[in-house]
Amino acid sequence: MSNIIEEENKETKICNKCGIEKPLTEFYFRNKQLGIYRPECIECRKKYLEANKDKIREQRKKGRIKNAEKIKQQKKEAYKRNKDKILEKNKAYYKENAERIKSRQKKYNEKNKQMILERQKEYYKKHIEERIEKQKEYYHSHKEERNAYNKEWVEKNKDYVRKRAKKYWQENKEIIYEKRKIYNEKNADKLRTWRRENKKKRKSVDPLYKFSEQTRTLINNCFRKQGYTKRSKTARILGCDFKAFYNHLLETFKNNYGYEWDGKEEVHIDHIIPISTATSEEDIIRLCHYTNLQLLKATDNLKKNDKLDWELGEKEE
Repeated sequence: MSNIIEEENKETKICNKCGIEKPLTEFYFRNKQLGIYRPECIECRKKYLEANKDKIREQRKKGRIKNAEKIKQQKKEAYKRNKDKILEKNKAYYKENAERIKSRQKKYNEKNKQMILERQKEYYKKHIEERIEKQKEYYHSHKEERNAYNKEWVEKNKDYVRKRAKKYWQENKEIIYEKRKIYNEKNADKLRTWRRENKKKRKSVDPLYKFSEQTRTLINNCFRKQGYTKRSKTARILGCDFKAFYNHLLETFKNNYGYEWDGKEEVHIDHIIPISTATSEEDIIRLCHYTNLQLLKATDNLKKNDKLDWELGEKEE
């Protein structure tokens, strides 16, 4: 302890290498807190380091390997203590040297592409479960944001999405068909239930869809009852599209009853000239034309049945 105090009080020191007395400013500290300087001066120290570069490098390497865990722990603790300072310093450095860092990183990536890929693969294999959990967690916590973003992106890029989907379809038709076939066979009951429920739900909120389904069923039944196979599309048989047909039915209801259908009252699509009068396939097509179809209340249609001379009762006020 007395030697330390004496060293602190001196302003000069004799180098144990060159033997010259020099000011303390010419010496490196060994322990700054205790004020202990190295025995050799800076000049001699530099000469020694230069002459023994390889030896020192090897010693340091061995020391790092030997004390790897200790060094790692020290670095961790040092980072925790100085986290804000380090982040601030890194941020400032990156800002000043952004272009140089990007250029250097790009060169490194190009030079070591294969090694980086291998390292990423290895890391992924080791941490696969952890990564899947993180992805799930991230997906669930950002689900609404992602859905909103995807919806907005698709809306902005409709043409691109359509072209890409069309291209993919053309290039992968056979694969898609095969996948659909396997999936449909595997989930036949589930799909049947889903379609039934979906149709039911859609019918309850979309009158046009409801009438289009009813019309298809009605026309198909007309052909089957008469022993014919329906070869033409429903819209071609009707002579108009479903929207025009829907408007026509609403008009017939208003003409028959004097008020507009409210969408809730039970109604049937009726053949004005009954389909039972048909004697050929051509007759069926003619009688299924939209001009021979009208909208009646269910009770009135059941009363009418196949009567040709049936007349609707007095219109309701």
